[in-house]
Amino acid sequence: MSAARGTLRNHLEFWAAKAVLGVLRVLPGRLSLALLRGVGSLAHRLNGARRKRAVECVVRALGSSPTEADRIVRACTQSMVLSLGEPMLFERAVAQHGLKAHLEIEGAEHLDAALAAGRGVLLATAHFGAWECFGTILCERFKPVWAVARPIDNPLLDEWVRKSRARTSAGTIDKDGGGMKMARLLRKGEIVFALLDQNAGESGVVMDFLGVPSSHHRVAGAMATRFGAAVIPAYLRREPGHLRFRLIIEPAVEPDPALQGDEAALDVVRRVSDSLEGQVRAAPGQWLWLHDRWKRALREMRRAARRKREGQAAAGSASAPEDTQCVEAPLSKGTNEA
Repeated sequence: MSAARGTLRNHLEFWAAKAVLGVLRVLPGRLSLALLRGVGSLAHRLNGARRKRAVECVVRALGSSPTEADRIVRACTQSMVLSLGEPMLFERAVAQHGLKAHLEIEGAEHLDAALAAGRGVLLATAHFGAWECFGTILCERFKPVWAVARPIDNPLLDEWVRKSRARTSAGTIDKDGGGMKMARLLRKGEIVFALLDQNAGESGVVMDFLGVPSSHHRVAGAMATRFGAAVIPAYLRREPGHLRFRLIIEPAVEPDPALQGDEAALDVVRRVSDSLEGQVRAAPGQWLWLHDRWKRALREMRRAARRKREGQAAAGSASAPEDTQCVEAPLSKGTNEA
């Protein structure tokens, strides 16, 4: 927990969250969703600096106009706010009407086959669509899953959320330092649910995402090549209608037998990333653009290019080399450094 946090702030946040969900519990489902979308629209208007950075990310990655990019970021902000109350509303709807009334599943045979073979499954997903509703669906249709998650800074909220998720999950794996626990569970044939779409920082591998360099998490490649896990991309996309979703389960990303070691692992990471790219391009407003996953990689590449220019200048070079220009090309559409 951050040292700057105090007991008063933690309690205020905790009781505010409980109050909001308490209101949603007594409202009709459609009204609750409309209220959450309204809050999302308001947050989009008020969060000017972060909205601007997110719009720049959309323009750079998708080539959208600023107007279209702003529309996508507005939808993204609504999606993020929906995820706060949607799981509770979805659980209630499933209890009343059954899972099939609210869900279509595409590709269930891929997950069924891996489980029937006794393989552990790393369900590779993202902050896309109604990701917080995954637990209810997987528990109802397949089996309870282990979720990889970072502890919430507020310990009261963290305990509350963990208890809530425990109703539809097998347990939680801490994002930091949970690699060996994940490997043990996969060896036992469990399903591990992991959100792999955010900046991986210094420990990640840099490769393009949506045409722009980004730091990617290595875990999918490691679990597939070292522990034989079935790495299965899966996404929960919102569909038109009241609490209507489509669960998209893709074929397992298996290591290429023609590749060895790190090369095989990185190839798995790349193909998982390509899978998410396809989903984001198909429904850009359902992905979390408010998190700038490119920032660190572009900043480090710019620093490397600057050091190279300075070294050449010291050596009396008259101009920067062509590869430096290539490194800086993505930055011409705007960086997102604070």
